[in-house]
Amino acid sequence: MNLRMRLLLTAFILVFAPTANAVARRPEPSPHDVLGKKPAPAKMPTAVDVYNRSLMAETRYSYRGHQITTYWRTGRAIRVLITHLAPSLRRIEYLAPDRLRGNILISDGHQEWRYDASSKWLHRHPVAADKPSPQDIPVKYSQLRANYDLAFMPGTQVSADRQAFVLTITRKSNHVLARKLWIDAGTGLVLKREAYSETGKMSVTVAFSDIDYHVKLTRSAFAPPGSQPDQPGIKKIKDLKEPERVEQTVPIKAAAGMLGGAAFAPHGVDEFRLTSAAIVNRPGKKPVLHLRYTDGLVLVSVFEQTRTQTKRPTRVPSTMKPVAIGKSTGHLAHHASVVTVNWDTPTLNMTMIGEVSDARMLDLAADFGTPAKIHR
Repeated sequence: MNLRMRLLLTAFILVFAPTANAVARRPEPSPHDVLGKKPAPAKMPTAVDVYNRSLMAETRYSYRGHQITTYWRTGRAIRVLITHLAPSLRRIEYLAPDRLRGNILISDGHQEWRYDASSKWLHRHPVAADKPSPQDIPVKYSQLRANYDLAFMPGTQVSADRQAFVLTITRKSNHVLARKLWIDAGTGLVLKREAYSETGKMSVTVAFSDIDYHVKLTRSAFAPPGSQPDQPGIKKIKDLKEPERVEQTVPIKAAAGMLGGAAFAPHGVDEFRLTSAAIVNRPGKKPVLHLRYTDGLVLVSVFEQTRTQTKRPTRVPSTMKPVAIGKSTGHLAHHASVVTVNWDTPTLNMTMIGEVSDARMLDLAADFGTPAKIHR
């Protein structure tokens, strides 16, 4: 995978890792109040309440816990220890598989540091903030309900030694389960997530095996390796071998005017709607337009760049396989549970990335350029 494709994948996802071995746990207070106070009598929350609360839980609660992510397409499993200091400091220490053991990822919401244990290189680069705000919640939920049905399973279940509400999210189009969430009854944090393909086949499981909300955390716990004088042998790189990326948000209405007016930015494609747009500027490089589409649950990113030349197809990594996109030819690749497809228009090179099936991604890519399928 070439450097540009790695950057696009980094802009789209932050891989959370997991952990297999449970650690010794001290007793937790009531799940209804992590501060240990007795909860006031209250009626059972609705599925809407629990789902909306989960969107902001990461910004409200600090914790440390082991987590495992399993990608069922390949059988790959990643185990990590996650340390989170609300609202935005996060440290992920990779425990398995062996080739990732010792790697560390640290983010403060604006900068990200990646430490590779085998090479002892420390990389740093800016990241685009993509956290929901309270103002986003009604819009996000409205879009979700347009395409999915939410329902509670009866009672609560135990997940990571916590009482959790179990929420199911089902596609309205075919009545197939899309997500199953175990949401901490006390904090709203998602303790376990199962993602299912359009055919109902499980694709990804992300689950905490344990979580501690009482751990004492300070900002020093999020210092990158090599920033301390007693950590010799760390090789440092200020940025990822290329000039720093600067992503600037642009109004959705102005997105089509980017790239010299050549950008293609429909307000919607099928059930997906355009929710944000940004221009990525890199010194000495052509700007890239980053469009984010969602159906309320699934995020699909589209990256557009003006073609350097139009007489021959844009070069792509050899790991991408040729595919048909409508009447055109593109290329497709997998990265964990994420599907990437790349194709050319007469003036632009397009890259679409999302956690959907191959068939759905190819349909979206084909529909992206079909006037009958888009919503302006």
